[in-house]
Amino acid sequence: MNILAKPVLIQVFDMKAKFFIIFLVFLACASQKRVIEQGDALSLISDFTRETRSKNFVLTEQKVDEIVARLDSLCNNQITVAPLSDFDKLEQRISAASQFDEILLDHAQQTNNHRLAVSAREFKFRTLVKTQEQMNQLFENEDTPSTSNLPVDSLASDEDRKIARGEAHGKWVFKQRVSLMLPFIQLNEKVSTEKSRLLLEMIDLLPGVKDQDEKWRAWLAIDRMLAEIDVQKSESGYKPFQRGASGIFIQPGVIIEKLRTLHEQETDGELKAFSRAIFSKLEKNLNAEKTGDFWQRVEFSKELQHRIDSGGLDQQDARTEELYAMRLAAYDWFNKGYISSDNKLKVDYYTRAIEFDTSYVSAYNNRGNAYQALGIRDSALADYDRAVSLDSLFAPAYINRGNILQEFGRHDEAVQDFSRAIKLEPGYTLAFNNRGKSYKELGMYGKARQDFNRVIQLEPKFASAYFHRGDVHRRMGNDPDAIADYTIAIDFDPTNTIAYNNRGMSNNNLKRYQQAILDYKKAIEISPDYAAAYYNLGIVYWTLSKWKDVVIVWEKSLELNPDQSYIIEYLPKARSQARKMR
Repeated sequence: MNILAKPVLIQVFDMKAKFFIIFLVFLACASQKRVIEQGDALSLISDFTRETRSKNFVLTEQKVDEIVARLDSLCNNQITVAPLSDFDKLEQRISAASQFDEILLDHAQQTNNHRLAVSAREFKFRTLVKTQEQMNQLFENEDTPSTSNLPVDSLASDEDRKIARGEAHGKWVFKQRVSLMLPFIQLNEKVSTEKSRLLLEMIDLLPGVKDQDEKWRAWLAIDRMLAEIDVQKSESGYKPFQRGASGIFIQPGVIIEKLRTLHEQETDGELKAFSRAIFSKLEKNLNAEKTGDFWQRVEFSKELQHRIDSGGLDQQDARTEELYAMRLAAYDWFNKGYISSDNKLKVDYYTRAIEFDTSYVSAYNNRGNAYQALGIRDSALADYDRAVSLDSLFAPAYINRGNILQEFGRHDEAVQDFSRAIKLEPGYTLAFNNRGKSYKELGMYGKARQDFNRVIQLEPKFASAYFHRGDVHRRMGNDPDAIADYTIAIDFDPTNTIAYNNRGMSNNNLKRYQQAILDYKKAIEISPDYAAAYYNLGIVYWTLSKWKDVVIVWEKSLELNPDQSYIIEYLPKARSQARKMR
């Protein structure tokens, strides 16, 4: 289904995200004896920021050698970042460390120290990944309370609508204005931009490395950096993924071509084989089959962007950061609802999306689907009503509302909704099919047949259309054509119990009793609790004067469905006839 909300498009800031390298300087402080492999990188960064600001601090070659040795040791082990609990403090720690990035990397460039350049970039890249993992866990904590338990009156006014509902995310409570989400997403985007820069710089550094050991170290760093990202999903251009821990803002094809060129320049046999393995693995991951819910989300994102680019959405309100951030939140909650397989969770997630964007048409539509799946039809109908009131051009909501109206037996209204959907999208197969079903129930068989013919013309393998057209033929007394359509429907779906049952009815009408018996028995084999098949089988046995069989199948039918007046009236007669035959 189409997503009609405004997309979450965040400006990429040109300002570099320079941070984390303060930790490198700490490694050079001989007075400190901590075991760095057991520490939290961000905590150690903050702890020693003040010491490195000392006027007496000098980055000597001895300290650089110590930094490189320690970094190599750390990169060979697990880099860890402790769970985060305060977004503001995180920003402060990152900001405090920014100047040291320039100190070390500038020093590496000025002194042509490739070991420092490689070790620093790998450490920084991998620490960024771990930090994003913690940032996203902080933001997307699944243990948030259900919106159904939150006070409704907190959204009483337009101003209050801009206030988040106090959803707890671990130790951090996102309790103020929704616009706090914007700097969070901006920071995550800056981090992914920085990761992309570090990876490209590492690759571009290789041609200038002449020492064989340093080359091995650089290729190993690239391999470990690439292991942290998902190149296939990064290629999608789906920004919510690219600004996550496994994402980068680089087309993987660019990386592959760069690595292939560098591989071809290698002269050492072992290093050449190692470098080939790196870009070959990258190619394999990139070309793997693209399946799963993620790729559906990507397509929805592209459809959404197309709607905006074509002028299908009003972007006037998006001028304020406040509403912009709210729509970001709505989009993220919508995606959670879409990929969830639990309809109760779907209702909860789509409700959260609607709280952040009360005009989110697709959220109303999809929440209606979830309500319908849960059997809460009144709520589903209300959501579809809201969707079409917000966007009278949104065809899926007309389809879904028509389906609910069918369930309520309101076929005249259902026909109107399906007709609106067809007018909006003339090739909408499902709309023709479902309108044909309502026409059939209204006894308008000619129009129903036209709709099913149109469905089959548009989509020749649409099994439901053959089944329902078979019903129309049977009700119009055209049993040979009915049997032909039921047979096609069964070919498409050999478990279609009702198709076997209805084909049996047409065979019975044509006095093809043995074929009818086989159809009813097949229906019972597939669905042993299908009362109608037992009833219809009894009708054939009655015609053939097989009274004992009539009694057996009708008693079973009555057991499954006691409210059958015909069986109640005629079963005693069948029993009487059966006794006479003893």
